[in-house]
Amino acid sequence: MKKLNLLLISKNKQGFADLEQEMAESGPHRILHCSKPEEVYDAIAAARVDGVIVDEEVEGGTGLDFIREFTPRHPFINCALVSSLYPHEFHEATEGFGIFMQIPPRPGRKEAENIGAHLAKIC
Repeated sequence: MKKLNLLLISKNKQGFADLEQEMAESGPHRILHCSKPEEVYDAIAAARVDGVIVDEEVEGGTGLDFIREFTPRHPFINCALVSSLYPHEFHEATEGFGIFMQIPPRPGRKEAENIGAHLAKIC
């Protein structure tokens, strides 16, 4: 499997500890944590990024608000979003933003496998 470079945008890094551990063990993939959305743009300028994992709430707003701003600037970087919405509500709220996956709060092994498999196909 290709090594993936992922950005994780969250105010709460601990909520992603299981996901990060699983991604590191299965790859080994590189995960860079950004606590502020503006850090993402610096990280993208510095290195290749295959995917962005965005928490439901980020500094300054919601994860979806961030993706609405991010996608037009970087339309070819894949995004996953943490959301507690029901799947049909998530689809309605995010349609057209190119989000490849809804991730539940406190993601773990299953989500790591799904993210890795999905991105390996398209990156």
